[in-house]
Amino acid sequence: EIINEYVIFKWNGFDKSNKNVMDGSGFDLEVIYSDSKIIKAHGYMEYPTNYSDGSKALQEYLKTIN
Repeated sequence: EIINEYVIFKWNGFDKSNKNVMDGSGFDLEVIYSDSKIIKAHGYMEYPTNYSDGSKALQEYLKTIN
């Protein structure tokens, strides 16, 4: 649901970094579906569209599954 609601599937292939920033933050995402489809994204001080809302929703969901 979250991947569709926040269009996270469009992040697939995102791979951007701002190498001029020495002390920043970044992210790595890898989602593997049961049918073997994969979403991979990576960024350092560069983020895909809707990253803030999408990553916040994913983090909140992951907190619920221990």
